[in-house]
Amino acid sequence: MPDAWGSRDIDETLTYTVPAGIDEVRDFYQREMSDRGWRPTSSVTTDDGRFTMLVYEKGDVNVGVSITVLGQNTSFVTLGIY
Repeated sequence: MPDAWGSRDIDETLTYTVPAGIDEVRDFYQREMSDRGWRPTSSVTTDDGRFTMLVYEKGDVNVGVSITVLGQNTSFVTLGIY
């Protein structure tokens, strides 16, 4: 995602912090994953709106995207392939 910092790639997981609110990050991934042929299979958001988990599949590969609010207009994102 644009303007991300603190990127870290461990095995098949990528984490980073981005100066964007959770809604903006969720909308970004919903649009970008769909544009790249990934099919959404699950989406969960906590009642307080501070955490969202999106799951996509393409062929036999699944990707999970978790988004956590860190502060006003700052989110922590984890992408994992499984």
